[in-house]
Amino acid sequence: MEHEFTIRGRISKGIDLGAKLQWVEQDFESLGLKFNSQDKSRFTLKSEDLANDTLEQACINLSIILGCKVAICKDHEIYGVANVFNGGSDYEVVDEDCFLWVYERGTCLESEHTKFFNEKFVSLPL
Repeated sequence: MEHEFTIRGRISKGIDLGAKLQWVEQDFESLGLKFNSQDKSRFTLKSEDLANDTLEQACINLSIILGCKVAICKDHEIYGVANVFNGGSDYEVVDEDCFLWVYERGTCLESEHTKFFNEKFVSLPL
């Protein structure tokens, strides 16, 4: 079985990161935080199994530092052999866990765990 982690985040659009951009990336370097060069309201983190409490604390801290809404989503997919109807097998996602945290200025707005990718991450008005 293989494990795949996708960890990404969003901040409120229109926030002027200015001088904070480099400082935030340095402060969260251990988590591999990198802002998207085309859209500064989106960022990624290391694609590995970062602890959920670490990610939630990062969401809290970013929301306080930047003074806006911050959402972080961790998607963990487990790939394995799945049986198919014709008697064969296929290598595909056999289990999934998705964690979503949304904070604004240190206050929790949402914290969810689902067994599928949480579409709220892309549809949340930030």
